[in-house]
Amino acid sequence: MKKPFKKLFGNRVFLEIPEVPKSKIIISEASQKEWIEEQKLTLNKFTVYAVGDVVTTIKEGDVVAVDFNALERSKVLRLTEDVQVIPVAIFDISLLW
Repeated sequence: MKKPFKKLFGNRVFLEIPEVPKSKIIISEASQKEWIEEQKLTLNKFTVYAVGDVVTTIKEGDVVAVDFNALERSKVLRLTEDVQVIPVAIFDISLLW
């Protein structure tokens, strides 16, 4: 998958955000953001979008569980109009599914 950046440095891991369910009802961007925040705290499986250059234990595409406190602290990072990720540190990942 082509990334909108050249290289991710350090012990960072970018996680994919679950897709907002498509429906015929149009919801506001604020409601979509609220849904994403709720999902961060209820899901325990995230797909890895990218890993930093010092991360060796996981790779892109792996499915991982993340510490809920780390998810609560993290902010959604918009890389492009279509790509948003949740940045966490490798130390916040508790297991590989």
